[in-house]
Amino acid sequence: IRDTLGGLSLDTVNVIGHSLGGRVILDCLRNGFGFKSACIVDIGLRPLNNTTVIKYIDAMARVEREQLTGRPEIEARLMELGVPDQAMARFLMTNLVKEADGHFTFKLLYLDALRKQLLKPDKIEPFNRVLDSMPCLLVKGTRSEYVNAEDIQDYKRIFPKLEICELDAGHNVHADQPDLFVEAYSQFVLSSV
Repeated sequence: IRDTLGGLSLDTVNVIGHSLGGRVILDCLRNGFGFKSACIVDIGLRPLNNTTVIKYIDAMARVEREQLTGRPEIEARLMELGVPDQAMARFLMTNLVKEADGHFTFKLLYLDALRKQLLKPDKIEPFNRVLDSMPCLLVKGTRSEYVNAEDIQDYKRIFPKLEICELDAGHNVHADQPDLFVEAYSQFVLSSV
């Protein structure tokens, strides 16, 4: 990130990161890098409980083994296998590829390897800085499990200028509520100029 911004001759930028992108922002800040403002979307400060993602991977692998041939059938099957809603099922289905024989597979070729990696403990360094001059917007999906009350308290400690926006959405807040998300982010950036 430092090299990219330097190569573009950008000194101060507003950044936005969803999930892993939010983790990247936090890692940059933890290591002394600064931004004009940050918008962190639906990710907490603690190691993730990857059981939800593993459940999705297992559902995708099962769908592959069943060699289903229709998108509506795959969507329904993913939801039967524990994917919580149509929006998440359709998000996962963006990785589908139709094979020559008509059945679908997921572009994520290494579901088993991904599953094994997610079973390893998530290591996150503690965040000991207080960024009292940097505005931060935390956008949280009310139907998501990625940010809990303890995370919110830590965010408030780290970012005294923290604003919190909770939207009726799952983890993919920007996809579930695109208009409200853009409105919240736009208001935040305009107010922090």
